[in-house]
Amino acid sequence: LILGEKYFGEIILDLKELSSTNIGVEMVITKLKPNKDVEIIECRELKQMKIKGMKAYYAIELIPANPGNYHYGFRVYRPKF
Repeated sequence: LILGEKYFGEIILDLKELSSTNIGVEMVITKLKPNKDVEIIECRELKQMKIKGMKAYYAIELIPANPGNYHYGFRVYRPKF
C-alpha cells in the first residue's frame, strides 16, 4: 500500500435466510508488536452498498496514513440497536 493513496475493498455476503438489517461488517487492522502480541490499530465499519437477491454488498474506502507492516481481517457481527 502507498501512503496517501485511496484503496477500495468490497465484501459480498450470501445472506440465505438472514436479514441485511441484522448484519454489520467491519475491517479490523492490526499490527504485530515486538513481543509478538497483536495490537488492534483501527476498526472501520463497511457501508452497505446494495442488496441483490440474497446477496448483500459492503464497501470501504481506505487511505493509509501511517507506514508499517499491518494485518487486516473482516468481522461480521450483529449490530446493537
